[in-house]
Amino acid sequence: MITIKAVDKNYVGHGFRYRIGETYTLPTTDVEFAEIGFHAARHADIADTLNAYPDIKSARYLLVHVDSVDIEDDFVVGSTITILKELKSLKEKLQYDKTGKWAAEYIRSGGVRKRSETFKQLFDHIVEVDKSGMQIVRILHLLDNDTVLELFELLSKRDTTYPEAMLLMLEELDSRVLISDLSMRLELLNCLDKIPDMRNVKLPIDLLIKHLSADEYAALIKRIDDEFLRYRMLANAYFEDPSKREAAKEAYFESAAPETLAYILEGGRIDITDEELEQVVERHKSRIAEDFFRYAKTPETAKKLMSIVECNLYNLPFLLKYCIVSRDSELFSEYFNKLKYIDNTGLVAAQAAVEVVHSLETFIDRSKLDDALFRSMLMELLKFVLKKGDPVAINTAEKAFIELQDPELITEAIRILRSKSGFEYTSFLVDCMFQNILPDVVLESLPYCSDTCLTSILRVAVTVNYKYGDKILEFAKQIADPDAIDVVFYLKDPIPVLERFFNYVRDYRHIAYVADRFLLDDDCSSDVYDYIVAKIKEKDYTGKIAYLLLRNLCFTATYNDAQIKCMKDLYSIVKERDKAGSYIKHLTDLGIRAVFFGSDDKILNATSGMQYILQKMCQMVGCDYNTFDFNKPDWFHSYEWTDEQQEEFRNWLISAAKQYSDVSEALCGAKKVTKKLISKAADAFIFNYGWRLKC
Repeated sequence: MITIKAVDKNYVGHGFRYRIGETYTLPTTDVEFAEIGFHAARHADIADTLNAYPDIKSARYLLVHVDSVDIEDDFVVGSTITILKELKSLKEKLQYDKTGKWAAEYIRSGGVRKRSETFKQLFDHIVEVDKSGMQIVRILHLLDNDTVLELFELLSKRDTTYPEAMLLMLEELDSRVLISDLSMRLELLNCLDKIPDMRNVKLPIDLLIKHLSADEYAALIKRIDDEFLRYRMLANAYFEDPSKREAAKEAYFESAAPETLAYILEGGRIDITDEELEQVVERHKSRIAEDFFRYAKTPETAKKLMSIVECNLYNLPFLLKYCIVSRDSELFSEYFNKLKYIDNTGLVAAQAAVEVVHSLETFIDRSKLDDALFRSMLMELLKFVLKKGDPVAINTAEKAFIELQDPELITEAIRILRSKSGFEYTSFLVDCMFQNILPDVVLESLPYCSDTCLTSILRVAVTVNYKYGDKILEFAKQIADPDAIDVVFYLKDPIPVLERFFNYVRDYRHIAYVADRFLLDDDCSSDVYDYIVAKIKEKDYTGKIAYLLLRNLCFTATYNDAQIKCMKDLYSIVKERDKAGSYIKHLTDLGIRAVFFGSDDKILNATSGMQYILQKMCQMVGCDYNTFDFNKPDWFHSYEWTDEQQEEFRNWLISAAKQYSDVSEALCGAKKVTKKLISKAADAFIFNYGWRLKC
């Protein structure tokens, strides 16, 4: 097929350079869009190339013959392509612009003077070929009033003009005040009548509310299927034109979804009468989705609404919720008796209880929990949930159990959940422990918990509920989860837990993570350090784990004697097992305190880049680099510098790392790194090894 292909100004497309008159063939016919093959416009339309080459001014357009093998969106892909010729003149290019889209984009890209011959040629082409009007409206802002009016007359007479294009044209006319309000209203109604489906049309709401009558505006709301757009039109009527408010509200309420209505009513965004509320409930009585009863002006109206609603599994939670919140025990008994016959699992009762608690959170009225009648009705629901014994229902009602804080109910709920093998109830126990509710009952449940559940409870126990921390920590010995290892820090003797962990875990990253947490802890005993080193030596066959640990330790400010010994042992492991030498080299570049690595591997003698950095540091504070002892602990506390000096050194360090590969390798561990990484490495170096700041 003969079509159009776009390339850059050097005749290169997708890394392949083309020549006029040449034929190119791939060694395979197995082509794939955006991967392998020669790409070209699918419909021989130059506008199809805009997605790949949006910069019209720098692109070149070729007339090609391609064997179409694969078709994707606006492109064809083939294994053979022949470059017939280049479209050089504007006239040649416009011959292949079928809809005017390319010409409109050419004008919008700038650089074309309005009075030039090029602009006239492009404009005439758009008017001629753009049957839909969508490309014409894209350039309206560049045209004068007379031209816009002429185009309006032209588009209004064409049967092929899209209604969306006419709406955009009317918006432009309205902004320029070029036609009367009456003409605008008639044109709007004419456009709207031509739109069969409102779902994919962007309506100019401000224009509609300004020019349509209240009845016309309401009729349009009824036609729209999109719930959000309907709400926007209602909101505009409320805030922009009060004369359309009632008609818009009536039209909106006729078919509004209950969820959207509840959102509007809850926020107080519109007013609603009891009669309108009754119509809403009557229309959605089988699935109300919200307790509309609380928007009734009187209790009598609320009861009337409740009598309309069908008493099914979906509506019962909202009916029971209103009974409890309004403290109507008689009505509650009526619906509760119905609940007993249709709720086989207790899930509906659980949902009702959660709805009640949610209402307390929404209206910040927790004092109702102290009300005897309110509390008794809520307890009836929860007792019914426990009676059914369904773990899903009990877990659903968890928030209600926690808020009510009744010891007997919570104890029974935990007992039932505990008896269901394989059922997870982490959240229930964690909330109990966090709020210090029946911690003894929680303790009794720990032997039945999974590692995940234990981990969550332990974290709360050791950070919030200190009273029971020691008892709960005994259960940490059961854990082999790397995510729970921070809990083990609270044990007096973590070695038994670490033993179980190291036997359980095989992933070197988890081993390195856990070991790193302990090695960075200054309070750990030397026995723990020795144990970790022994395990690393046992499991680290390549020196990678020891290297990862040392890499992190190199950026720690201070060390105790046990940590120094541990680091020397880890370095010996790396040196013994790193056959390629890459880990040793990287550690040498990262480390500054040569005392950790032995006299044969001093960093100061290892890389010229690090020497260069340290010489500059010494120069800035008047220190003699040749006599200064970098091997002593806390050497960087020996001198002070100001904030200005530190910032000057930082800028110098970043510049040097960009300019010299040795400095980059010493600072970042690689010769070629990004500017962002250099900046981060410079900040880390100054944070860990910079001189002390002057107070």
